[in-house]
Amino acid sequence: MLCVVREEWRRLLARRQTAPLLLAAVLLLGIGVLSYANQGWITSRHSGFIAFQFAIGGPQAIWVGVFPLLAALLSADTFAWDRRTGFLRYARSRRTLWELAAGKAAAVALISAAWSVVVLGMVAAVSLIWLTPELPPWHWTASGQPTLTVPGPPAALTPYPTFLHGLFFASPWVYSAILALIVTAAVVFWAELALWISAWTTNLYVVVGGPWLLYVLSSFVIGGAMGLGNWMPMVLSGPFVGGPGPGDQWVLLIWPLGVCLVVSGFLLTVLQKERDLLG
Repeated sequence: MLCVVREEWRRLLARRQTAPLLLAAVLLLGIGVLSYANQGWITSRHSGFIAFQFAIGGPQAIWVGVFPLLAALLSADTFAWDRRTGFLRYARSRRTLWELAAGKAAAVALISAAWSVVVLGMVAAVSLIWLTPELPPWHWTASGQPTLTVPGPPAALTPYPTFLHGLFFASPWVYSAILALIVTAAVVFWAELALWISAWTTNLYVVVGGPWLLYVLSSFVIGGAMGLGNWMPMVLSGPFVGGPGPGDQWVLLIWPLGVCLVVSGFLLTVLQKERDLLG
């Protein structure tokens, strides 16, 4: 399996879209930071720390709308390409199909996670250095509860804080690390879902675009038709600050459990369809 992971990393470095996708993700997150940094209350009261948090999951965050597509484009089409070109049959002569499938799943997870961490780290560093470096005024409280913008809890934000909302004020750097892990797990989930789809079809448009389409449609269905806006996939990627909804400790498990589910589904599908996959 480790050999497969190494091969996938070499393939990633050789692919032409790797650098453009990294740059695109940084630019999209950077645009989100700028959109909030240009608002006076950000620069005068909160700094780049807050701007970065909102860029990940705020209403103007372009990143929120496209990161599943970027994650799938990075490496999740590798299995579909091997099936289309017949390379899978050649590789199968050297390794078991189980080893190949497990290696592909591990490689997609590592690549998409590394990509997410690099992108988030780069944008966070630039926003903290370029914008006012001070952290938010944690001393603002009302009735013993910390507030986000002004000394007094806006009615829309009560009751609060949830677990992550409270952590945002109590330990901002721990909160930031947890938020980065949640976003990274979400990126891995959508990339692994694309990999699972490639066990059923070699149509690259379906493989790459399928997870993104499901992401968008499910958000509209859950948020619009069902009226559960706080449970949309877009919202479950963060930042979990500013209102009621998912925010207790268990919310940290949503995306990791999802990753386990889709990886298990991919491996079982490959073993069940071995004859069809190898032609």
